[in-house]
Amino acid sequence: MLVNSCLEKDFVKAKPEASVFEVIEIMKERGSSCGYVVNSKDELVGMITSSTIYGFITDNLSVDLTIDQMMIPIKEIRYVYPDTGLKNVMDVFTKYDVKYLPVLESAYSFKMVGFVSHKEILKHYMNWQMQIQMENLQEKRAREILNSLNEGLIVVDKDLIIREFNPAAEILTGLKAQDRIGKRSSNISSKPSITEIVMSTGQARYNVETQMQDGRVFLVNYVPMRHNGSDKVTGVIQTFTDMTKIKTLQVQLSKTKEELDKAFALTLPNSKVEYKLKSTPEYRDEYDSDKSTIKITETIEGGGYLHVVNCLKVAADFNEMGLMKLIGINKDTLVEAIIFHDLGKSQPNLKVGDVVTPEEAFEEGIFHAGRSADLADKFYGKDEDVVNIIRYHHHTEEMLPKDFPTHLLPLLRLFKVIDGLSAALTRRSAKVTYKSEGSRLIVFEENKHPKYNRVLELDLYTGRGSEKPLGGKIEDGVN
Repeated sequence: MLVNSCLEKDFVKAKPEASVFEVIEIMKERGSSCGYVVNSKDELVGMITSSTIYGFITDNLSVDLTIDQMMIPIKEIRYVYPDTGLKNVMDVFTKYDVKYLPVLESAYSFKMVGFVSHKEILKHYMNWQMQIQMENLQEKRAREILNSLNEGLIVVDKDLIIREFNPAAEILTGLKAQDRIGKRSSNISSKPSITEIVMSTGQARYNVETQMQDGRVFLVNYVPMRHNGSDKVTGVIQTFTDMTKIKTLQVQLSKTKEELDKAFALTLPNSKVEYKLKSTPEYRDEYDSDKSTIKITETIEGGGYLHVVNCLKVAADFNEMGLMKLIGINKDTLVEAIIFHDLGKSQPNLKVGDVVTPEEAFEEGIFHAGRSADLADKFYGKDEDVVNIIRYHHHTEEMLPKDFPTHLLPLLRLFKVIDGLSAALTRRSAKVTYKSEGSRLIVFEENKHPKYNRVLELDLYTGRGSEKPLGGKIEDGVN
């Protein structure tokens, strides 16, 4: 902090030939205890204070007294300049025990531009020291935050010189901050780097995937720094994380999905079945419990196909859990029933924003289940067990005909669970988990539809089980 930040420009000044008594009156009117003597060029030639004036006129009572007769001459005066630091000024005040210091224009000019008082300098100096302490504290906190970040952080200035390089950046890049700070950010490409583009345009770039030389993939954000909220870009902040594992997992999941789709396509009897499933839409919606209506939020193109794929995924999970080893659970029958169970389904033509009552808009499941069973039977000649599973998968057990084969009941119960979980996955983006204990299956389902949030326990052989809301009380019953 410099003198010009607390310079007082309004001061008493007088010519050398001025009457002492006239100057005394001016100082009295202005409430000032000192005045400065300047020549015709406003150059400082001397200084007067209340103590020097009264000490002098006590011994010299002549009315003809002039200022130059009793002023402190320039050679005995301490003075400073506008660009003098406050600490140096404080040192002068302390060393020479003075209360006021004139401020001269420069080291090459005696022109007086103002003065500073010990009281004001002390106040500004203390405020300045407190500000420095606060800034140091803020900088310390900022440094602690930078050092604790898991994300790498690099800051470059307008000249692309690296100014910050946090510990996480050292770990992620394998480089040392001491070797990088002060060095220019390198760009091995002939084209402008993203940092340079952000610097010139002032537009941030987020989630930029960057391939490293060692094969790792970083996700990088580039954010421009601006001076005091202005449009002027003074640097760029780069934050980055290593997403190699996530990227690898994404690739693996993508390949897995492709392989699953290909495997599923091979199980389809012909292209007509695939076409029918992919041309049947499903819908995502928001449920209004007060009105018992739903609002369509998304149309799932190829929803029928996705529903069958999700059924097969759940079935695969159940197979790994050992459920397919149970007597009465035939894996081949289950898979064929899954593929054909919605072949006769017909959906209404809805669009995003439509509000409907589900019971009015959608056909009751037993009807399309019957059509699907007929198609599987008459056109594709499927086994009687497959046809029965498809025909009755929307029936409660009380609704089943008396001649329904009892040996199919465990498989029917398992199929209904799979169909319900796939609907939750396909239409409601649900989170589902499950476990089994012999023939006993326990399912946890959580999604945006509170109506469907549940814990289901079911014995596939006896049909006995219980269902409760998540966190609710179990009520025993028979499905």
